[in-house]
Amino acid sequence: MTTCMSVTIDAPAKINLGLEILGMRQDGFHEIRSVMAMIELADTLHIFVDKAKAGTSVADVPGSDTLIARAIRAFHDAVPQSPQLGWTIDRRIPIAAGLGGSSSDAAAALIAANRIAGSPLERHDLALLAASLGSDIPFFLGNPAAIASGRGTILEPLNPMRYEVLLMVPTIDIPEKTTSLYSLIRPEDYSDGNQANETRELLAGNRLPGIRNLRNAFSRPLASIEPRILDLHRALSSSGCDAFGLSGAGPAHFVLEPERCVPGLRDALAQQFGNWLTLIPTRTRLAPLRVTQSVSNV
Repeated sequence: MTTCMSVTIDAPAKINLGLEILGMRQDGFHEIRSVMAMIELADTLHIFVDKAKAGTSVADVPGSDTLIARAIRAFHDAVPQSPQLGWTIDRRIPIAAGLGGSSSDAAAALIAANRIAGSPLERHDLALLAASLGSDIPFFLGNPAAIASGRGTILEPLNPMRYEVLLMVPTIDIPEKTTSLYSLIRPEDYSDGNQANETRELLAGNRLPGIRNLRNAFSRPLASIEPRILDLHRALSSSGCDAFGLSGAGPAHFVLEPERCVPGLRDALAQQFGNWLTLIPTRTRLAPLRVTQSVSNV
């Protein structure tokens, strides 16, 4: 069993190419269906053997309160003989934006902890740990594109797709964002799950999903909290963008293949929305999450 002292791993963000809510489950979660795709924008996580138990903190949040720390604790509970671990992170993914940054970080932590311990757990075991920590986390352990169903943990792998992406992240502070938006969901926001099937067929035929396929059940609730979201939608539509949508519970939005919009889209958005809107060019990811560097035991 080969072990190592430290691992560096990139934890990519994701976008939701449409997100449907089908209804409430008996376990209290909502039944969802969504095409999810990893993108190149990523945090970089460093996990290392920490014999001194120095601990970690980031952005004024105690390290013990993060999903990363919870993932490391869950791994150690599952593999008690594994070493004490510490971590640092280079953050690039906007926090609480609907881009899955914290979930991806947790998945990366599980993969890194497993590598450091000599890979005692199979991917299925890691997926079970991931599902116990959060609904989006198992996605980041698998293919870079998939349809997520159930509460988000049932995954149907899709072939990777290559799209240029422009992320647009509005500055909106919504306490307990996901819980708050779910509380605003109405029956008219529900759908039957077929939207994801249509998107899968479009992707299989190398066709770009349109606005109808990218519908997100959280769009109306989000706009009811921040009406300026509707101004963003109007600006994108008037710029000839026909493939844009909301990611997760937001507030991040994206445009697929922004070069299909009118020239100067980024400048026009920056001029209209100023500091309220952060623009990040990226692209969809073709490879799954994997270790980029490891340092072996001497």
